[in-house]
Amino acid sequence: MISTAHGHDWVQKAFLALIIVIAIYLALVPAVQAAFGFRKKITIDNAKVSGTSDLLNFPLLIKIENDNDLKTTVNGGQVTSTNGYDIVFRAADEVTQLDHEIESYDGTTGTLTAWIKIPVLDHNDDTVIYLYYGDSSISSSQENATGVWTNNYIAVWHLNETTITNGTEISESSASNLPSTSINGATSATGVSDGSFAINGSNIFL
Repeated sequence: MISTAHGHDWVQKAFLALIIVIAIYLALVPAVQAAFGFRKKITIDNAKVSGTSDLLNFPLLIKIENDNDLKTTVNGGQVTSTNGYDIVFRAADEVTQLDHEIESYDGTTGTLTAWIKIPVLDHNDDTVIYLYYGDSSISSSQENATGVWTNNYIAVWHLNETTITNGTEISESSASNLPSTSINGATSATGVSDGSFAINGSNIFL
């Protein structure tokens, strides 16, 4: 037979132990992770990974269109920065931040085009990463474009300049820092991911 007093004491101890476990867990969570209000799980289907071996340091293109959550807060969404500064990507451990470059972000529609360097893109099993957003304390870009374009990329031009005239410098994202220029006024065109130019290879080129 267990007395009421003894049973009550057991419940109190069990509750205290639970509180301690929760407190320890929260202490182990990095402050920057706790500050993000939201996240999305992104699963990369291993069947879409070409070849017979894992791809290392692979720059993965992520394009999300018309996602209400990824609208800015003033547009009814949960991203706090109008530039998408509080959008970051993390590995499956939910702690390791991955190098990324935002090619374009529209906080009105919740449309995002970004490149993320995946350290190991598994060809046998699905790869999971997370998109974190909703941290109002972030006021500057968290991108590391040159960190995305390693593996001996000589140059990376996204061609997302909107105003192009003869001699316009075209920005470049790799560590090589090799800008190009528009000759005879290449014009913007619809591309596969985001930016693209219309050139003819003769008198209109980069």
